[in-house]
Amino acid sequence: MNDNDGVDIVDYRTLVTKVVMQGVQDYVSLAHPKARVKKFLNDAHHSSIYMLFDDTYRFEHFVNGFEDKCSLEDMLMASTQRENVDIDKFREWVIQRAKTNMEKKDIVTVNIPDTLFIDGHIYEVVHDDESDHFSIDFEEKVVTMNKSPGNSDNQEYFVLAAFEITLYHQDTRMSAAARKNLAKTWFRVLRSNNCFRGN
Repeated sequence: MNDNDGVDIVDYRTLVTKVVMQGVQDYVSLAHPKARVKKFLNDAHHSSIYMLFDDTYRFEHFVNGFEDKCSLEDMLMASTQRENVDIDKFREWVIQRAKTNMEKKDIVTVNIPDTLFIDGHIYEVVHDDESDHFSIDFEEKVVTMNKSPGNSDNQEYFVLAAFEITLYHQDTRMSAAARKNLAKTWFRVLRSNNCFRGN
């Protein structure tokens, strides 16, 4: 795009930036399936994934200096007025925005039950208002924790407790840090997706 095309360069840059940022917004804000209840929202989310992460994607109505349809990299160069852009760094920034956005959402992910069934073992899950974590009595098969559903930390603690019990009965050794990291990651998978059913 140049001044001879009859388009103001500032307007063009603004338009390109808005198109790219709309793709980022659709990727970030529509990440959870519950945000995509209508077909057009689902389509927008899938288009944003293709636009942001597929190197073969081309913008139909934007051309670069060689009269080729613009790639995301071309769009970022036009938007930032830079000759070189780090596409991988940009994509990592988008992913971090989506992750941060998901972490801010108040989503009921896990219904904490009264009993927990793991590999044939039944654990009673006892509510304790004062608890800010959880404790497990493996002999009595009791998990004590705050079961209030309004706090996503409680749901995460429940998933961590389930991991601890599973590893205990599978006689699997893993460092406390690795257990916690794995459970937190699995909780984020559960929280970010609406595709797990137990009924």
